[in-house]
Amino acid sequence: MSQDISDACLSKVKEILTSDESVLFSVAQMSIAGLKPDSVVLTNKRFILYHPGLLGCRFDDFLWRDLISVKLNEGLMGAKLVFETTGQNFSVDKLPKSEARKAYSMAQEKEQEATETRRQRQMQEDSAKAGHIVIGSSSAGTTATADDPMAKLTKLKNMFDAGLITQEEYDKKKAEVLASM
Repeated sequence: MSQDISDACLSKVKEILTSDESVLFSVAQMSIAGLKPDSVVLTNKRFILYHPGLLGCRFDDFLWRDLISVKLNEGLMGAKLVFETTGQNFSVDKLPKSEARKAYSMAQEKEQEATETRRQRQMQEDSAKAGHIVIGSSSAGTTATADDPMAKLTKLKNMFDAGLITQEEYDKKKAEVLASM
């Protein structure tokens, strides 16, 4: 965790964490003229942008699953992190470069995990739409629908149309179904 983030900021952030959530890393803006700096706090579940003000503070927090991309821009006097979420962009600039790079690296890992999770979810939805046929399954099937060649061919065609199987896989399974008649 960064030593630049104030204890007061970290204390406030910890108050809003869920019971199984922990801070992985944090980085604060370089202080300018004694103003309280904004901070980026990365947890195992979300990223939090902490904005202190004269009369309080504001938290902008986002679940990692909503992260579309994170960008790092380095300038002469510091770095800027830009977080793109579903529908919004947020940035924090004037960050120390080395700490911004570490936060960027960690956010990149979380972005990749979120992308993979979305990909897996989409595959499951596509599979459900196609009728749950498993290509290469060795089971003979236990329901009347599984033994019905027309039902099998219809499901195979739906899977092919949905892009879940290739033309080669479709042709092979179709030939197997027709041969078993």
